[in-house]
Amino acid sequence: MNADNVKNELTNWKTVVTLVLRLMEDNKLKQASHSYSEFKKDLSARKNELLKLERVGGLSESEEYLLLPAINEVLLHCNARVGTMNKKKLSETLVDCDDYLDYHLSHID
Repeated sequence: MNADNVKNELTNWKTVVTLVLRLMEDNKLKQASHSYSEFKKDLSARKNELLKLERVGGLSESEEYLLLPAINEVLLHCNARVGTMNKKKLSETLVDCDDYLDYHLSHID
């Protein structure tokens, strides 16, 4: 995986966060909660996949130095629990995720 692939993957994660934020704006809390829960589970699964590859030396430089740190940092800020209906906590978490994805995307090129 090269830097362009990493950028595309992070952009895809950002798109998911943006869509969930729109659900929040439309007062569709139940849908937003479900979508956030799926996002968090999928992101955790991707992290675990990358960690397994890292253990056997199977990560590209882009994955090791760009993708894995970005995913780690975003997951660190996924403070809302899976299935939460706490609108404030979910909004704060999504905004943080969006900001950290932007930050990491700005360092690729």
